[in-house]
Amino acid sequence: MRVFQISVFLVFLSCSLNAQDSIFKKNKEVVSGKVLEVGTETVTYRRTDNMTGPVYSLSLSAIQLIRYQGGAVDTFDVTEKKSVEKYVPAPMVSAPPRPTLIYDETGRFYVNNRRVSMDKLCKTLGERKDPKINFMLSEGRRDKIISAVAGPLSVPCYIVGGASLMLATIYNGFNTNYNQPGAPANNTETNLIAAGVIGLLGGAALTVTYAVEKHLFRKNFDDAIERYNQGAN
Repeated sequence: MRVFQISVFLVFLSCSLNAQDSIFKKNKEVVSGKVLEVGTETVTYRRTDNMTGPVYSLSLSAIQLIRYQGGAVDTFDVTEKKSVEKYVPAPMVSAPPRPTLIYDETGRFYVNNRRVSMDKLCKTLGERKDPKINFMLSEGRRDKIISAVAGPLSVPCYIVGGASLMLATIYNGFNTNYNQPGAPANNTETNLIAAGVIGLLGGAALTVTYAVEKHLFRKNFDDAIERYNQGAN
């Protein structure tokens, strides 16, 4: 009788074991239970030891195969999806366009077609932080100062020189004794002539200086503006 009871128990146990599904995971673990649904990404099932308990789910990428209670087998070859961190470059922030500078033939300065003073132009050029541009600006300012002094100063030199020569001529006309033989030398007339010549030569030298320095001033600023507009390094 005892042998019969044991045999019946083993039969029921075997039927119970055969009535379950086996889920073979890729990590060699076997899960026994009842497969409820095989989805596109997961498998839902109930565990054998708690058939009325909660529903569990497994990702298909973690499952190698499922052997059902009837003997059918499903195999899965699903690669686990891994989140890949993508590098998304930061949006390029373009620098504001560099203003266009102009120094026209009349000596006027323009920034983006807007007339500005020389100080404003120099400030804009200085923002480039280019040593060559800064040197050109320094030389240009020096030329500007020299030409500003030489130009006006030449005028009184011409006036003094011309007036001195005129006075020498008038003095010579009134001094009749100076033209007679044996008359003493007239230092006044000589001094007036010398002053006139020196005044005219000084005026001419200042005029040349003014023209040269003005040309150099123009050239230095033209070169600095051209270098700025071209964006030279």
